[in-house]
Amino acid sequence: NGDIYRTRELTPFLDCVDNSPVVRSVLPKLLLQYSFDQVKTHIQAYLKNLEENILGWEDRTELYLLFVNCFQDTLLCSKAQEGEHGEEHQEEIRFLSRIARKQTPDRQNDPVEFLLNIARLRICLICAAKLLERRLWSVKGPAGKQRVDEYLQQVRAVCEYSGNDWLRVYLLRAVHRCYGMDCIHFLLNSPTWRWIFPAKLLSLQRMIPTNIDYFLCCGAPYRTMRNAVAQVLVEDRSDIFVTELQKLRGSQISLVALALFRQVTSRYKSHDSSLHPSQQEIVKLEHLLKSIDSNEFREFC
Repeated sequence: NGDIYRTRELTPFLDCVDNSPVVRSVLPKLLLQYSFDQVKTHIQAYLKNLEENILGWEDRTELYLLFVNCFQDTLLCSKAQEGEHGEEHQEEIRFLSRIARKQTPDRQNDPVEFLLNIARLRICLICAAKLLERRLWSVKGPAGKQRVDEYLQQVRAVCEYSGNDWLRVYLLRAVHRCYGMDCIHFLLNSPTWRWIFPAKLLSLQRMIPTNIDYFLCCGAPYRTMRNAVAQVLVEDRSDIFVTELQKLRGSQISLVALALFRQVTSRYKSHDSSLHPSQQEIVKLEHLLKSIDSNEFREFC
């Protein structure tokens, strides 16, 4: 409508001229040099002005994320300066308990406090990732183990009562960043830690026991043979399998064994017997494998 809204009026600093409409991440960080309570009102007004006068939904999400990241950076800096304390650990447990029971402000009622709590929750999930690894591999006394278990129990309550699987995703990403895929696989195959994973992922795992095919490092010939085995099982087409089998030379015949292990043998790992290979599938494959007359193949198997 031709209206002009000066960005200097959106600045959280009363005596600052903001010549750029870009919301800089440095602003929240500078604000947080003071106590949160001192600057909360200014941030609240800042967010409200931006939401009402400039930002659409997409930009608003980016702005919220910016503040969450800045809050998180500031909290982590404070944590590093103060060091690890038992009191802080207990405070995080109490905070997680309030989150699980939905006793913290929501975005509509208190957006700034809500964003700060998101930042705190992220830090707690990163801490939980480290405690998970410590719980799995480290030998600790009864007291240390009890503290770790208490913390993880509250994280579990948050994940289960929130109805938001993105919390689990954030936790899993933190575990992956710190300890890699092997740790993820160990947790996935342990009934004790299955609460960490979204229900949909667990359902997929029951259907496909191993969701990452490490044999793909063998290259395109393996991928082709694996797909050919799948077509025998799913589409009842053996012609492609026979054609691809004839293309294999020398030691490449071992790729057939890897493809069979991936598509057939690994299915026995599932607790759901309906996912195990059927007798008809086994008979079909046995018939096709009779054409392989290779001592190297037999030795490899």
